Amino acid sequence: MGYTEDKRFQIGWLSVVLMLGIAILVGYSGLGLLAAAGVFLLGVGLIAVALSFAIGKKEPLITGSGALFAIIGAVLMLIYAGAELLLVIGGALAGIALAAIVYVVAKK
Repeated sequence: MGYTEDKRFQIGWLSVVLMLGIAILVGYSGLGLLAAAGVFLLGVGLIAVALSFAIGKKEPLITGSGALFAIIGAVLMLIYAGAELLLVIGGALAGIALAAIVYVVAKK
């Protein structure tokens, strides 16, 4: 494992912890467990896709699993949790913002 894979691994786990914190805040606000899980999966999925493109060689497995997580997270929030569209947009914006931060920092 080289430096780039180690950096991708570290940033990935830090983003998982950060999205877990955001999901806990969503769950604490009374929106329910499925909405919190949806926010978590949506954010982690978008960050995984950004990590796949930003650091090291392109990994189709990481990109595909990240896209799958993002889709499952959006479906959880919209259908099963009955969340409003604003929650989905907020979760997507948080994930996109974190993914953009990862992409910009990794490209330097």
